[in-house]
Amino acid sequence: MNLRKLVAVATSSLLALTVLAGCGSGGGGSAEKFCEIIKTVDDVSDSDPAAQVAKMRELANAAPDKKLKEDLTYLADALDEMANLDFTDEAAMAAFEEKIDEERLNAVTESLESRGKDLCPDLAHE
Repeated sequence: MNLRKLVAVATSSLLALTVLAGCGSGGGGSAEKFCEIIKTVDDVSDSDPAAQVAKMRELANAAPDKKLKEDLTYLADALDEMANLDFTDEAAMAAFEEKIDEERLNAVTESLESRGKDLCPDLAHE
């Protein structure tokens, strides 16, 4: 995967959550708690990768279903690795690009907005 594309995909995921902020069982959280956390996504600085990762992990921990929790955890892990990547180390960059599952990352990104709207329908009216 091209690193620029990964950055774009990761950014799209965060934007999907930001759009939700503006407008089951197995995960351990409740939809209500999950929706409350989504409302705070706008508070995270675009220039603070650590804060973005922390917010993604907070969302994963509050996810009301197992699939959403797994997807958000995967995305948080990818963002965390990217935030700690030495962009001057070609070998590290290549290893990172090989490790990332582009198909899964794209699927996670595409599902975030729709899943969030399903779980938090009132956010579209705020």
